[in-house]
Amino acid sequence: MLVETRSGHNYTYGEYRRWLTEAGFTDISVAPLDAAGANAALIAGKIGGHRPL
Repeated sequence: MLVETRSGHNYTYGEYRRWLTEAGFTDISVAPLDAAGANAALIAGKIGGHRPL
């Protein structure tokens, strides 16, 4: 998921957590990334969500 906009705004963990919760996602967590220019990835699950074909 894109975390920066063209205007340079970054969204907070709290904002993402709220949006994911409102969309029915659960078990929201943060996975730190050890790479140049990367901070972390958000991981969440949704029961009955989309399944790849």
